[in-house]
Amino acid sequence: MSFQAIQLTEPLAEYFSSVAVRELDILVQLREETQGMEKAIMQITPAQGAFMTQLTCAQRTIEIDVYTGYSSVAVELELPERSKIIACDVNQAWTDAARCYWQTTGVADKIDLRLTPAIETMEALLAEGRAIKRKVPGDTQISVCMLTIGDGLTLARQLG
Repeated sequence: MSFQAIQLTEPLAEYFSSVAVRELDILVQLREETQGMEKAIMQITPAQGAFMTQLTCAQRTIEIDVYTGYSSVAVELELPERSKIIACDVNQAWTDAARCYWQTTGVADKIDLRLTPAIETMEALLAEGRAIKRKVPGDTQISVCMLTIGDGLTLARQLG
């Protein structure tokens, strides 16, 4: 058993994208627009977006670092009708691009953007009883999974 992922070469990445990802036209447009922006490396991959859309049972999600909104659009289009995303970022210009796509795709009213450091948002949500506490070793009430997809992906959910 290995604890390292396979080396993802360009041909292998293209193969995975061609057979495993169905990217909506609006997401292709958003991704292509983002590729020319400063710090475009922060953009998640289509594969990461596709993976995140498989997690459609959530009613509430928290997104840290919105950038131009690819993941929030991809996920919110797949979440149940009453779902909400609390989106945390500190960059007005990048989130302006995200808001544009939220409007275009009809998910803007389901996303609560907080333009403040994520730690402050998380502390406020904890104080309101609306966020999962930090995982404590041995805590059987929280399930956490950290993946090395793209720039990293952490999934945490409260059990029970």
